Amino acid sequence: MRGLVAKLKDLKVCLREWNKKEFGNIFANLTMAEDQATQTQLRYEEDPSEANREKAQEANAKLLLATHKEVAYWKQKANARWLEYGDCNSKAFHAFVNGKRRKLAINHIISEDGKGLFSQQDICGEATTHFTKQFKALSTPNPLHPLSHIPWLITDSDNNLLSSLPSMEEVRQAVWELDSSSASGPDGFNGIFFRSCWEIIKEDMLKASQEFFLGFPIPQAYGSTLITLIPKKESPKCFDDNRPISL
Repeated sequence: MRGLVAKLKDLKVCLREWNKKEFGNIFANLTMAEDQATQTQLRYEEDPSEANREKAQEANAKLLLATHKEVAYWKQKANARWLEYGDCNSKAFHAFVNGKRRKLAINHIISEDGKGLFSQQDICGEATTHFTKQFKALSTPNPLHPLSHIPWLITDSDNNLLSSLPSMEEVRQAVWELDSSSASGPDGFNGIFFRSCWEIIKEDMLKASQEFFLGFPIPQAYGSTLITLIPKKESPKCFDDNRPISL
């Protein structure tokens, strides 16, 4: 399992560098492409020569490519299926993302001692304290003694089937049954990545899955997640009024 985690971590670094070189700042690039297309079009209108026409066409092609990159960026940010077949308007995606951020933003909260908190630093501190207490592991009694009074209902053959190591096809089927377009975790890899790169990563995926069934210690990275708060009611006032979910 650690091998898969290490490879994904290294790949993330490579993809970040590739993204910087291949795409750069897509918003600045779009602005430059718009200016260049406007300037070349004006020059062509002043002097409709063959050379100016080719430059105008080339600038328009670069503008179209820059626009497609921005639209793709906002589609991924919005992660909205209802926009998939709609108008390819980056402003619509931008507005959708900002709308979700405003709706889920916490600008003030009441602490456990009844004090109103308004600064982001105080709100973050209260959130850390509240959810650390909520999710902190507590000592529990040994469950083996109560389990000894429960009759055996699973046969040896059933137990062997349940505890047998998964095959390559079973792992692949589990990956394909996941929602490929769902939001990715902290590592940035979603279902589309695992499907598209299956032939490359399938051996590592199989090994990691089988190591889990063999009882190998689970790396801490597998437990990393992003937590978002879903309001239980309108205008939540404290963190108890929000339901934490793991993405």
